[in-house]
Formats: sequence, C-alpha cells, structure tokens
Amino acid sequence: EGSFKSDLREGRWTTYREPEQRDAGIPFSTLESKQMYAAGQKHGSFERYDAQCGWWVEKGSYKEGRKHGEWSSRPGPRYYSCDPSGMASRGSWTSRNRAQVCSKGTYRDGLKYGVWKERRDCWCEAGEASNCEVIVRNYGNEEMLVSEEISNSFD
Repeated sequence: EGSFKSDLREGRWTTYREPEQRDAGIPFSTLESKQMYAAGQKHGSFERYDAQCGWWVEKGSYKEGRKHGEWSSRPGPRYYSCDPSGMASRGSWTSRNRAQVCSKGTYRDGLKYGVWKERRDCWCEAGEASNCEVIVRNYGNEEMLVSEEISNSFD
C-alpha cells in the first residue's frame, strides 16, 4: 500500500505477503517490507521483514534506486521460533546467526529443559568479550532454573 504521484510510486510504501495455509502452531506475518520512494524509485529507508515472526531481517537505505550507505541484516528464525523463551514445543533447538551458535538446548512440552547455552549477544564482535559470554543454565521440571554459570564458549 502506498501512494502515486504522476503514476509513479511516491512516499512510504508497505508491502504484504499473501496469507499462507500453515500449521496453526507456526506463526506467520503478512508484513513484507516498508520502503520509501521518490519519483518512482526507491529512495530513503528500506526494511524487509521475516514471514514467520514479522521482525526485520534486512534494513538500509536507497538513493535514486540503488542501495546506499550502511546495510544491516540478520537471519530469520528457524523452525517455529519467534520468542526466544518459547521457540519450539519439543526436541533439540539450535539457533545461529551466520557466524556462530546463539543458543542451544532442548524443549520438553514447550518448556526449556536440561542444559541450555545462550550467547549474551549473538551479534557481538570478537573484541567485545563481555557481550560474547555464554550463559549456561540448567533447567529442571516446569522450566525451573537449577543452576547458572558464565562461560566463554559453547564447547
């Protein structure tokens, strides 16, 4: 949805995906992108959104129809994941960005169970030691926290 000026796209445009037939337990977002246009060309801010959870997966800006300046991207969720506290109902879970594992553990009846390792900041850089810490938590029944410690790796 957006507006036209002299038959050309102008201003903010928001695009949507067609709703899909999916398992009711898997979330779906119809929002696809938000972008600015000037005289029919992409010009200004651009954001593309994940179909599953609706969070941004790519953003940056255009100038006269071409990508311009700094762009950021992040992977969409894997499996049924939108909320890091309840990504899957059962089984093993591993989430990662392109370079490293972000979290790893097991779900039982929709709750975290056993040992979970989660990077404090999955987008940290090598020189940011405190942000790259791994929090190791051990969960018991009903997702009750049994223990917690800090580590420097997933190993």
